[in-house]
Amino acid sequence: MDEVAGISIRRYTDDDFAAVCALNGMGQNEPYAGAVFIRQAGALYRSTFLCAVCDGVVCGYTIGAPVTGGSAAAWIPVIFLSVHPENHPARSLYDSLGYMVTETICGYFGEGEDRMIMKKVLNTAKSSSLSPCR
Repeated sequence: MDEVAGISIRRYTDDDFAAVCALNGMGQNEPYAGAVFIRQAGALYRSTFLCAVCDGVVCGYTIGAPVTGGSAAAWIPVIFLSVHPENHPARSLYDSLGYMVTETICGYFGEGEDRMIMKKVLNTAKSSSLSPCR
């Protein structure tokens, strides 16, 4: 799909399931519901479930879901993501891309599954020849 700085972005496939589960912190103590969500997202949001691949290994992912109301366009001035506090490679990547930690939520995905919420504001300001509202 796309490649930037050695990271390629492509659509999720069922072969990515185990890697995405591992990135999400699903291991010995992860609730079954997390795996169900990833499986369902792979089926429901196939065109907007994207994986970042570094050196042939899935190193990140994002799941986009359509906005209700039937519009094909959207404004995206702010991006939020969640990351496990101990996922230092991902946190380093997000820091380098300008994300800031806004809060840490204990038990975000259940007991022992804490997440840091990070935020990035996109620069959507563009000059326009349109006149302002009157």
